[in-house]
Amino acid sequence: MRRPSSPNRYPKRADAKPGRVDLNLDEVDNLIADQGVRIRIIPSVLCPNRTAIEDTNHALGCDVCKGDEVVDLVDQCFETDALIYSIKLDKQFNPQGVWDVKDAMLTTKAEVRLSYWYKIEVIDHASIYNEVIKKGSGDSDKTRYKIPQSCDTPFHLIDKAGVQYLNGTDFRPEDQAIKWLGSNRPASGTLFSLHYPIIPTYRVLETLHDNRFYMETFKRKERVPFNLPQQAVLRWDYLANKSGSRELVTE
Repeated sequence: MRRPSSPNRYPKRADAKPGRVDLNLDEVDNLIADQGVRIRIIPSVLCPNRTAIEDTNHALGCDVCKGDEVVDLVDQCFETDALIYSIKLDKQFNPQGVWDVKDAMLTTKAEVRLSYWYKIEVIDHASIYNEVIKKGSGDSDKTRYKIPQSCDTPFHLIDKAGVQYLNGTDFRPEDQAIKWLGSNRPASGTLFSLHYPIIPTYRVLETLHDNRFYMETFKRKERVPFNLPQQAVLRWDYLANKSGSRELVTE
């Protein structure tokens, strides 16, 4: 059952004929529930660890956000259904090199509220990511993104000496890490490259139709306020420039 956006109620015109123009929001939600993908929404706020309140310069080596410039409120995450479409794979050729933009559109159910930099994880699907990791001293090393539980995308792992390591023999994937199974592993403190499947992870780059309001009157004695579904522009997390430049805190 959809919840009104406000407890306020307003009188209807006596000669109103709302049935001719009313939107069926339940059918929109049903479409998203039937045809949409399952996603996990993680609310995020801008990291307050900045060099000054007048600018967006962010501290390097931040212990609050680990350098992401936003703080993900993981304990407040929730799952829902959504439509993701119009995925673009545009390349812009700049003097600095090729900039690969991967944007998409997202439409949620009417009850879901999004905001800038919210993290969106697409459950049940997988993408591919290349990452350079510094080998720690323990038996596992954390990856940047979560690894799907079941995926046919191969893992490729090679250290700076050119030695390759095999999934299932030398290591195995965990939720957001790889666990080393034996003594055949890179030396502590050295770098290795990992090509692995990830849960597709986006950031809300822009909210469209953010404030769309609707007064429902069909089969009601009063006019009742509801929110219409939100739409947002998403960008891959690792390509999203979040809160600004990073500068080292000298104080």
